[in-house]
Amino acid sequence: MPQPLIVQAALAGPRLIGRAPLAFLAWVLLRLVEQYVTLAILLGGRLTGAALNVGAVWSVLASLPFEAILVCALLRAQFRPQARAFAYLRAGGVELRMAGLLILGGLAGVVIALPVSIAAAYVGFGLKQPFLAGSALAIGAVVAALILMRLATVPAVLVDEQRVNLPRALRASRGRFVLLAVLVIGAGVLERMIGALPGLASLPELASWSALLSPLRLAGLAWRSLLGVASLSVIAGAIATVWRSSKQTLD
Repeated sequence: MPQPLIVQAALAGPRLIGRAPLAFLAWVLLRLVEQYVTLAILLGGRLTGAALNVGAVWSVLASLPFEAILVCALLRAQFRPQARAFAYLRAGGVELRMAGLLILGGLAGVVIALPVSIAAAYVGFGLKQPFLAGSALAIGAVVAALILMRLATVPAVLVDEQRVNLPRALRASRGRFVLLAVLVIGAGVLERMIGALPGLASLPELASWSALLSPLRLAGLAWRSLLGVASLSVIAGAIATVWRSSKQTLD
């Protein structure tokens, strides 16, 4: 008896890690390198006295190639498990378009989340509800994620069919919105909850190059990288499973 779609989607990521543990370790290492690169840019900007947000902007831009390559590798592993050379990692046109999608998705999320957060803060202050006002940013982020969830299969379409096709992705997520929202947002929330546990979230203050290279920071960043890639594996597995289940019907 075939498993329900939500079970298949929830287990696709863990099953991938189980059958390709060395690839998973390579992805964790890639995320670790990404974190060191972005932190080095932030620290360099701080030590050279650059404007407040200059280092932050450059660090975000520097992370895009890493994230695009990582997302493509995770989805490629789902669709073409036999092509596992170099842990499914590539750097080509698909990854370039994925970076563009990540930029557009991030901008769209900000455009949606910002007014929602401001409105939630005003409502919280007006009703004298400090918890609502203090949660304004989180509310905005969740609303943005829910709205963008209809386009969650766009990365899967790109990796599987080598093209960006928004109408096809919208049709693929029709009727599967709740499934995607539960698994994608749930994986992100669980990652944050585990990462915020006492003793796991604290790192030395980033004030010098020696602090950047401290063993304690290495351990903390390695843990965050492992946790982040595991969460991303669940998200990619869910998206890939939903896309596969709808592809035959669309074709």
